[in-house]
Amino acid sequence: MVSRRERELSPREVRQRVRRYPRDKLLRGIGRLTASAARSRHDGSAPDNGWIAAIQEGYLLLLAGLCVTRCNNDRSPPVTENAIGELVNDLYALRDPGIDGPEQGAALQRELSRMMYVQMPFQNEPWPPLMRTLCLYGDDPRFGEPALGDNRWQDIVGVPMDQFLRIGFLMYVAAIQNDGAIDRAVFDPERFDPIVAPLNIAEALAVADEWLTKPVAELAAAGRAHSPNEDDFWGYNPFFEYPIALLPDGNYVMPSPLAVLQRLSPQGAFFIVRDAIENGQIDGTIRSFSDALGTRFERYIGEQLKQMQHITLHPEITYNKGQNRSVDYIIETPQVLVLVEAKSTPPDAATRAGIDLDAGTMGQTLEKACTQITRSAEQIQQGNPRFPKQHGQPVRGLIVTREQFYNLPTAFIGNIMPSASVPTSVWSSQILEQAIPNLIDEVDCGSRLLEALADDTDTLDTTVGSLPPRPNPLLGDLWERWHLTWPQPDEAAEGDCPHS
Repeated sequence: MVSRRERELSPREVRQRVRRYPRDKLLRGIGRLTASAARSRHDGSAPDNGWIAAIQEGYLLLLAGLCVTRCNNDRSPPVTENAIGELVNDLYALRDPGIDGPEQGAALQRELSRMMYVQMPFQNEPWPPLMRTLCLYGDDPRFGEPALGDNRWQDIVGVPMDQFLRIGFLMYVAAIQNDGAIDRAVFDPERFDPIVAPLNIAEALAVADEWLTKPVAELAAAGRAHSPNEDDFWGYNPFFEYPIALLPDGNYVMPSPLAVLQRLSPQGAFFIVRDAIENGQIDGTIRSFSDALGTRFERYIGEQLKQMQHITLHPEITYNKGQNRSVDYIIETPQVLVLVEAKSTPPDAATRAGIDLDAGTMGQTLEKACTQITRSAEQIQQGNPRFPKQHGQPVRGLIVTREQFYNLPTAFIGNIMPSASVPTSVWSSQILEQAIPNLIDEVDCGSRLLEALADDTDTLDTTVGSLPPRPNPLLGDLWERWHLTWPQPDEAAEGDCPHS
């Protein structure tokens, strides 16, 4: 986190400061810094420059979106590391004018939500979402019926899901290994055809050009079209949809390597399918696809929970002559009964911007989950024979969301959230994936769960207590099998050829 300036700036002042710099050089400079930070993440070393270690990559991506939308190349000031650092400070110093007005509470809610959704997505590990995408969109039978079979995915993007992820990962590694930019001519067939087989590199780049890349002029036009208010920095960022800019000189520029991976994440893939349905590229409705993805996500969470060896896991229970359904899973241990409800609905734009005072779709999603947990808890407490018997154990609720609701812990949001009749926690899929390895072989895992989950009904808790993040075996196994097919360094050509 960078520190606030003594005087906070208006959006107009920040925009004027950014526009002093040439667009393409500023984008290259941003890419250079984020690539350096990414290399440091991978090799475990600290960045040489102090300020880059203290800010989030999200602010650099925010700056890149503002740059490509509002800047041009008719500028001459040199783009230095310090200059970019000052611009990031400028963005952090932005202040919602409503904070000083009668709607102070709402303005603070907006500002905190925006800050969280700018910064926090870049704090997660980069590779687990790729493997989660394989699980949710692939055809692994462990997770039930495919939400979108490989053939339908290929109808959209031209290649199977696995190959699409490999192409995106190639561009991610290319960004890291080449300071955030790489000349298109570097991808020569002799060196790169083996990496993208069974495609050739020309076919792979055609996919990248269609789904990950836009010419910089088109990115600029899209940014202006979707952001008619020049002072709105928090809405549309063209790099969220197309994280790679193609410059006129034939160079790919990646202002954020992690943004490339986010396009490959479950949510990034969802937007690709949504657009294909809206454009009539494939049959179906967004609702039917969302429902299928939600069912697939429920099965995925069940497979994650099954890794715990010392629990009894009960799937969804029907009762009242089949008219009612329980939560998706009930974890039974001697120490605690945990009611687990999986929710695939992600935070929408209004939630991320903090402009829904009633928390919008986040509130609706969590309210439905709390209702399911309360009803299931009542059936257990009333002794419904279809449910696990309660032998004096406390009952806890756990809502697992596909995407993280980063602003849920804030007082402005948390105080207006619904609650269940039993203490309930909200964990994202990535938090659950990191917590489960602590419990897989633990005979006393029920006690560990009870300690980690919420212990009162005042708020929806988002902490994991004494369960530190650890590598997830299910995803790790997928990653090793997926990762090992990538050419090793000694098999690849020297020079600019990226490798994993």
